[in-house]
Amino acid sequence: MKSVKLFVLILILLYSFRSLSGQVYRWNDLSNNIPCNIMTMLPNIKYFNNKLYITNGSIGKIYISTNHGNSFETKDIDTSQGGFYNIQIKDESKLWLLRNSDNGLFKSTNAGNNWIFDGSFGNSHTNISKICFINDQTGYFIGTNNSYGDIAVFYKTTNGGNNFVNISLPSSFLYGYDLAIPDSTNPNIIFAVFSASSSGSIWKSTNAGLNWTAMNGNVQVARFYFLLPGKAWACGEQGKIYYFDGNNWTQQNSGVVQRLDCISFCNDGLHGWAGGPGSTMIKTINGGQTWLPDSTVGINVWFYDIVAVSPTDAYAIGGPRQFFKYSPAVGIKNLSNIIPDSFSLSQNYPNPFNPTTNIKFNIPKRDNVTLKVYDLLGKEVATLVNEKLQAGTYEVKFDGSNLPSGIYFYKLESESFRETKRMILIK
Repeated sequence: MKSVKLFVLILILLYSFRSLSGQVYRWNDLSNNIPCNIMTMLPNIKYFNNKLYITNGSIGKIYISTNHGNSFETKDIDTSQGGFYNIQIKDESKLWLLRNSDNGLFKSTNAGNNWIFDGSFGNSHTNISKICFINDQTGYFIGTNNSYGDIAVFYKTTNGGNNFVNISLPSSFLYGYDLAIPDSTNPNIIFAVFSASSSGSIWKSTNAGLNWTAMNGNVQVARFYFLLPGKAWACGEQGKIYYFDGNNWTQQNSGVVQRLDCISFCNDGLHGWAGGPGSTMIKTINGGQTWLPDSTVGINVWFYDIVAVSPTDAYAIGGPRQFFKYSPAVGIKNLSNIIPDSFSLSQNYPNPFNPTTNIKFNIPKRDNVTLKVYDLLGKEVATLVNEKLQAGTYEVKFDGSNLPSGIYFYKLESESFRETKRMILIK
């Protein structure tokens, strides 16, 4: 019993750290930092050597940031055809992009500054989901061919993409979703996510894809993330998350039932995030033993991809053109850690306002707190706070630049308190 109490205490302290340190972290919307049309699909994000790479799924461009997402440089690679749905980075001399319209493969040897066309499947009916190179010449590709009904496909190249060999798969494999070769010194061991008609979705090959063995039960998963050859996580339908210890995949309790499409962990193997449609975002700080909601996004986001850099630095993309950074909360200040006597929500100031105003509130105990803004019809237009906060006095800045003039309501809500006030935006 003592050990259980100690574990619970440690867990509480760990989850309190970001507030006890005087800094509140959340997913900040930095979508406007990406120089593209608001309807652009951004399907894939990677982080390597202090650079962020985001693919444009609509046209042949990628976006590169060297300042942690504060600004991006556009790289026009080939705008004559479709966009890029997949990028792989081995090092700064080995980067690959796959174009979705014709499965055209592009390669960069200088950190993405210049790209050359490396080859193509030339089959518009084959949708490649993931590319995985183990060196300059040898790479594998997984996807789905829908020429005559859906069937999973698995290709290999041994000459850098000039030619591709189709490796036969069981006919029961309907879709190919994800691919990983976690140990480059043993490239014969391959993990893949296949959707089969009557068995599970995580499969393993020990002979470079010639034969496959199912590794989990009949549960659909979408993506996995390998931190080490013997340490990985997978996520998918119905909020399912699985942990791989080098031998077996065991289910973790995610606490959600919504589909999860992406998952990523920091190098410490403790801090990680998983996300999906409906603004679903969950976080763990103990390797997945416990998952908690971590969505501080006030709009409906379908998270496509996540990259976790550190416990206080992560990035996520959704669609269309949605880019978020996990960082110190923008606009929220912890004014005092002195414990107030009770909950309270102050009138915003100035009021009326144009276009920004400040909202102050008191929290007498550690609690889950939301502060949301609604229009006159009751439609939510912004989520300013969605955090577990320590007792104290806080102030949040609300920016109504993108809203029309009118009457708005802001509501502070916790497990034991709820209050709403009115404010007026005049432009």
